[in-house]
Amino acid sequence: MKYLAGSLYPVLLVLIAVVLWNNTAIRSTIKKNKKSILVFLFLNFVIINILLFFHLRQEQFIAYWDFGGFWRKSVEFNQMMNRSVKEAMDNLWFSLNYSEYSFLPEWFLYFPTQLLGNTYPRFILAMFNSFILPANLILYIFSLMIIEKNKLTVKKVFLGMLIATFAGNLYSMVFGYIGSAGLPFITSILLLVYADGLEKFSWRNNIFIGLSMIILLLVRRWFAYWIVGFYVAYTLAYLIREGIDHALTKEKIKVQFLNMLVCGLIPLTILLTLFFPLFRTITTYNYAEAYSVAKVGGAAYIIGWFIQFYGWLLVLLLIPGVVYGIKSKKHRLITILCIIQTLVAIILFNRVQSFGSHHYYIINGPVMILMMIGLEKIVDSLSAKTGMVLLVSSACLVCVNFSKTVLFGKNQKADQTLDKLNVLISAPFPDLRIRSDLDKIRNMADFLDKTPGEYEYVYVLSNSVLFNDDMLRNAFFPEKNEGVANLLVADAYDYRDGIPEDFFQYYYIVVADPIQLQFGEENQKCVSILAEFMLNSEESDPYYRIVREYDLDNDVHVNIYQRIEQVPNSVRKIISERYREFYPKNPELYEFSLLPE
Repeated sequence: MKYLAGSLYPVLLVLIAVVLWNNTAIRSTIKKNKKSILVFLFLNFVIINILLFFHLRQEQFIAYWDFGGFWRKSVEFNQMMNRSVKEAMDNLWFSLNYSEYSFLPEWFLYFPTQLLGNTYPRFILAMFNSFILPANLILYIFSLMIIEKNKLTVKKVFLGMLIATFAGNLYSMVFGYIGSAGLPFITSILLLVYADGLEKFSWRNNIFIGLSMIILLLVRRWFAYWIVGFYVAYTLAYLIREGIDHALTKEKIKVQFLNMLVCGLIPLTILLTLFFPLFRTITTYNYAEAYSVAKVGGAAYIIGWFIQFYGWLLVLLLIPGVVYGIKSKKHRLITILCIIQTLVAIILFNRVQSFGSHHYYIINGPVMILMMIGLEKIVDSLSAKTGMVLLVSSACLVCVNFSKTVLFGKNQKADQTLDKLNVLISAPFPDLRIRSDLDKIRNMADFLDKTPGEYEYVYVLSNSVLFNDDMLRNAFFPEKNEGVANLLVADAYDYRDGIPEDFFQYYYIVVADPIQLQFGEENQKCVSILAEFMLNSEESDPYYRIVREYDLDNDVHVNIYQRIEQVPNSVRKIISERYREFYPKNPELYEFSLLPE
């Protein structure tokens, strides 16, 4: 029963294949390029898996936050499926409606992780082979359609190499982010549009797009920006193209109106009937305030991070891609769509928070298509000899780029040199995560796990990549789900989490010195003010004593405090006043629980 329930994603991949195969242009391209497609699929599978393996085998770290959270959710979902399919489905349904992160992508990975195993490296390999590899295959078919009139092998190799080694997709995946689960659906929708799949009214295509939209939203809520961008961009792109060609008619407007209506009503109906709590959250929750801590910089920051993420060479490919794409009648619709959709998604998203590396999955598909069009135009303008020289040069650059962590990750001199080269084409893998203090963190977790009684809770006042509560929680994962049984989830961001109102009732307080903050004191006073109180011996000594001390990497010193006396209300009110100074209109951000008097 569990394997039947876990078969959703393979079925979805088959449905994607069936819908794409039923498009005449796509089917013709596949038939004409069967050998090239098989070679690309084989080499992509073999080479990238090998590179991932050599990178991951060198890492020594405890996964935490999002970097380990999706792995944890995958393991926990598999454990639920193995215990009871009903339990797993109940938790899945609850997560889809009420949780910030649903179990849907973890459900997609059930079969692959059952086959490969549940360690962190195997989780990464499962994501690549389940999500990015199918998306790459769709993009390669896309590229073959772009160069259909000129079947030079050099072009096929160029575009295949660009797709397989595209840093934008690999970077976040290696970090443990699961957002790549949306890529097969995004790329298949864009391929359908390019292959004239929406030129006529088609129930099959519209239903497929509508269902893909709701799946994208359920995979990650922030794919809503891609969804909104698509409807806006496709409508405008179609009107612009037909207007330029002087071919816009009432009949065409009617067909496109019906297409967008059906594509939009299907996900909206499903959302309102099956996932209304999610709809209510999306439309009423103040994400801008909750995630204000993650909003940094303005337009200059957005542009700078965009260039840094993709690399100068790939960003420069966008220029001929945009110019040539708009001029070309064949590419005009998809080019305008990709431009508008990318701009809409970036503008809307950055009104709430700044792009993290994993949020680029929202725009990677459109950006990749523009890059492929640009690369096709550049190679087309070169002689065969010059094109071959460019191919070899690019291959060398990619090899150097990949070697950064795969071969030279532990060599500081090589690492610094390669960093300078990687600004050209971005870094396909993050730096190796290697810690020398893992035993100390695990000893800390072992001490805290064995010592407290049933209601003696442990709380961590530290929130940075150097030390945080998740490191203790995942200290022995996946062999042991909870590294510390009584460990509470720490409040990290002021407006999203507020302060821990029962803080003074907790039995063990873990504090890092210097105070560890991810987004700065102005956004994380729920950590910093309480940490300052604990580290100030004159204020905390009457009520707490240090029972353990640990020195971690990067000169981080950790104290474990045990509460020995109840902190009186007078002291609680003093600390509360420190918070009130910053948040006078938000009692939930400064009021602690008081002792009965």
